[in-house]
Amino acid sequence: MERKELMSSVMIKTHVVDLAKRINKDYKGEEVVFIGVLNGAFMFFSDLMKEITLETRIDFIGVNSYREDKIGELVLTKDVSVDLSHKTVIVVDDLLDTGKTKRYISNLLEERGVDSYKWCFLISKEKIDSSDCYIGAVINPELYVYGYGMDLSSKERNLKEIYCK
Repeated sequence: MERKELMSSVMIKTHVVDLAKRINKDYKGEEVVFIGVLNGAFMFFSDLMKEITLETRIDFIGVNSYREDKIGELVLTKDVSVDLSHKTVIVVDDLLDTGKTKRYISNLLEERGVDSYKWCFLISKEKIDSSDCYIGAVINPELYVYGYGMDLSSKERNLKEIYCK
């Protein structure tokens, strides 16, 4: 299969460093709980956390909507183990696409009594002017992206670059 590169590893690193600088500045002196969304965000989450200089706690959450290659209702596949009540949280995800995962996890955070939360996405398929998100890059919503943690039919997560089809 021929790949069409969307974002080189250098471009990804530039976005990661920029996002981390913005977060470090906005939350200077605070303790923040960072929650990575599995599985797609694992590489982005790891690279981002290496650039974060804040006092942190780290955890992961897993959600899935695919059953037998069909999209259905979101199901929690891995819950956080940190008590989130009265905490400041940043949820780190690879891609803002339909917003379904964002709404689902946001509802969970609100139910658990977090003081405040924001989202950090490497890529967004929509240009949003939102005070609750950090976004590295906005791409064409028609593109299907994979690599750098994101899968193509459960494969290609190990690629250092991001490709599209």
